[in-house]
Amino acid sequence: MWRPGYPASVEGFDQYEELYADAKLWLNKGWIDYFSPQLYWPTSRLTQSYPVLLGWWSGENTMNRHLWPGISVGRDTSSVNTTEVTNEIMISRGITPKSSGVVHWSISSLTKNPKLAQALLDGPYKKQALVPPSGWLDNIARLRQKLA
Repeated sequence: MWRPGYPASVEGFDQYEELYADAKLWLNKGWIDYFSPQLYWPTSRLTQSYPVLLGWWSGENTMNRHLWPGISVGRDTSSVNTTEVTNEIMISRGITPKSSGVVHWSISSLTKNPKLAQALLDGPYKKQALVPPSGWLDNIARLRQKLA
């Protein structure tokens, strides 16, 4: 979250005040090529609601950068966790259809949970995907990427 109260229902840590990081400004100005807010809460938590926070960040994405939320895979191997992770992926695809992707934290938790990994391969990750283009980069930046 950026700050408590943004959006109105959100409570918790104020990273702007405590870490002196204005991630909202970076996203608003397009100073970054992708943004991955750490939305490590379940969809049902009212004061840090995954869909509410993702919707707010999506509205702040005024320069249309890639918006890939960070989701917590956790160490829970239950079917409840599998459903939660799958739901967060699908919610993300619905809220950010031009930027459909998530960042899993921690990937080791995913690789150590074969049931979850298989559920994702059979479900939302059934089709392979490519990283989408970053159309805001000019030709010089693209050439630098190829040379790097």
